Amino acid sequence: MLSKQHKIFADEFIKTKDKVQSYLKAYPKAKPTSAAVSAIDLLKKANILSYINDLERQIKTRESNALVLTVEMKREILYQIATGQAEYEMDVLTKRGEKKTIIRKPTYQDRIKAAELDSKLCGDMKLPSNSGELEEKLIKIEGEKIIVIQNFNGLI
Repeated sequence: MLSKQHKIFADEFIKTKDKVQSYLKAYPKAKPTSAAVSAIDLLKKANILSYINDLERQIKTRESNALVLTVEMKREILYQIATGQAEYEMDVLTKRGEKKTIIRKPTYQDRIKAAELDSKLCGDMKLPSNSGELEEKLIKIEGEKIIVIQNFNGLI
């Protein structure tokens, strides 16, 4: 268990990595000349070091989780591409060699690929097996509708 001052010191140290500033924040009446030595002493204490390491590990985990796309996020992106709602900026060169930014919408091929990926992601589409189980598939785009038709050995 950390004291109030030790917690303030550790939290500030995690934010700034400045041991003197962190010590002075926790102990405002301390002299800057003695703060460096006292901060080093605090960083040697097992409970403070453990608290700092645990909190830094939690922060790294949270940051790495924020970088991971969830299945729902991936499907939303694929939906926007497949329905033609997605837009992105693209830099192109004009005939004069000037750089111009244009807004691009997904191509027909982009939309079909997004529909296929979404179907695979949610399990709607079986991948072909060695036995020739999946003979053909047809994907049609009508406006915002995407139609995926599969023919399993003539069953459809």
